[in-house]
Amino acid sequence: MLIQLMYFSAEMDLWRIMKFYELKANFRQTGPDPLRTICSKLRVGKLELSDVELLYKRLLQKSNPEYSKLTDNFKNCVWVFPKIRQVNTFNAEKTEELRKSGVTIYKWRAKDTYVEGLHHDIEVPPNMVYKDENKCGGLCTELELGIGSRVMLRRNKNVRHGLVNGAMGTVMGFEWAFGHQQIKDVSFPTAVIVKFDHRDEPVKIEAESATFLGKRQKQVTRRQIPLLVAFAVNIHKMQGDTVEKMVLDLSKNLFAKAMAYVGISRVKSMDGLGIIAIDPTKLYTTNRYCPCDMDALAELDRLRGLTNAISE
Repeated sequence: MLIQLMYFSAEMDLWRIMKFYELKANFRQTGPDPLRTICSKLRVGKLELSDVELLYKRLLQKSNPEYSKLTDNFKNCVWVFPKIRQVNTFNAEKTEELRKSGVTIYKWRAKDTYVEGLHHDIEVPPNMVYKDENKCGGLCTELELGIGSRVMLRRNKNVRHGLVNGAMGTVMGFEWAFGHQQIKDVSFPTAVIVKFDHRDEPVKIEAESATFLGKRQKQVTRRQIPLLVAFAVNIHKMQGDTVEKMVLDLSKNLFAKAMAYVGISRVKSMDGLGIIAIDPTKLYTTNRYCPCDMDALAELDRLRGLTNAISE
């Protein structure tokens, strides 16, 4: 975000003391694909009726003549929602489907311990850590996985091989400390074997530790497998990702500017985009609403002007 937030009004605008470099080439959507044009227009709030009509053709609804073809095409891809509540509901439903199909679903909690003081290395009570995983080193409090679960990696394991934060894959198996089964419901595996979408060979993902501030400013160390259940994810977690296929919610649940653009632009082509629902008022620019942040775009133009003046 380019505009200074109100509660940082007394702080320096850091980008004003940095050099400005703009990446102009689009390597995600290439060629004459209509999605490329739609993304370019939506980013600056200039989407037209013809563009929205193309998006309506991607609706996964029975009223769409292409419905049967589209549903077959999007059976095993990530679903992307604006709200975490939607994501949690969808992931729980898909996990329950696996369980009903006969797959063993394992559930385990992270191991949280105090870092220092009289309680050093003692287990932290659940009410002393935040529920939000982003406040806990990005590691989940609980994981519920089985063979066939879709997951997202939450750590950079091997950048060269694409094993980075946001990489997605499917669980192929588990390794346990004793034998081949979970001893107690609370014990977690020594490794989860994941077949990532971009790799041919499965990879063992082992537990990692992260240190963070819990409640009452107490330092806590969490040990957990750095994975996230990802049959569905929210738009925020898709930032920076590129996928071949996904199903996206463009309904009234979009609650912030640029969410529609970020969501749509994660996929490479129009053929890879399925849509649950569309609220056109979240896509068009009107007197009352704009789908992009015009203040941020104005600041971008200012930085461009400065760069051009320096180069001249």
